[in-house]
Amino acid sequence: MKMLKLLVFVLLLTWLFSACKKDSVNYDGFTPNLPTAGNGGTESGSGNGNVGSAEYYFKAKINNIQVTWAVDDQRSHWAEGISNATSIDNDIITGSYGGSISSAEVFMVNEPRITFFFKTFHFVGFDDRVLAFENFVKTGPQVFAANGNLDIGKKEVFVQYIDKNKVEYSTAGFQTNSFFNVESVTIVPAQPGLPEKLKIKLKIQCTLYPTSGTGNTMQLTDGEAVIYIKLD
Repeated sequence: MKMLKLLVFVLLLTWLFSACKKDSVNYDGFTPNLPTAGNGGTESGSGNGNVGSAEYYFKAKINNIQVTWAVDDQRSHWAEGISNATSIDNDIITGSYGGSISSAEVFMVNEPRITFFFKTFHFVGFDDRVLAFENFVKTGPQVFAANGNLDIGKKEVFVQYIDKNKVEYSTAGFQTNSFFNVESVTIVPAQPGLPEKLKIKLKIQCTLYPTSGTGNTMQLTDGEAVIYIKLD
């Protein structure tokens, strides 16, 4: 029996069930389609590239506008999360594992968001799956994927960016003067009720294409992020 499951974006928000909505948000300075810097939260660096002591973050210039998304302890502005697509056919596991940084300002509104996908994980059997996952992502330069498909035998990366208006972009397109480099991979041991994670620091420069096929591309430069991925 073949089971296909899609685990859509999961946010780790401490206030998820305790609040319905926060105050109105000014995203100026955090999204590339806004020309002026604003006050979208001093704890997130105010768009100046300073992430402070944040463990997880994303910062870059998108069309030469600085974006700085730093996750604070309360996840009051930005939050880390995952987005996995896995297929399990008997004991054959095939998957794509993504780590995200997204907006946490408004209850159940996760845009803007950026997700870095690592694919394709392919493994037969469950006994050594954790060990295989620990060795899934290696440091060094990565190859951009042409799409988000699960292509067995290929180790690639795929980036998805969704702006505050829910317009989606990705790296599915010709990449020139682009790079995706994994700087470090740290195994975060499992805790009671929480599986093991891979904490990944990366640097990136790329072209983002609108997935609708219409509209202008965007240039992401000086990109850096710390995210994590984990097994289902």
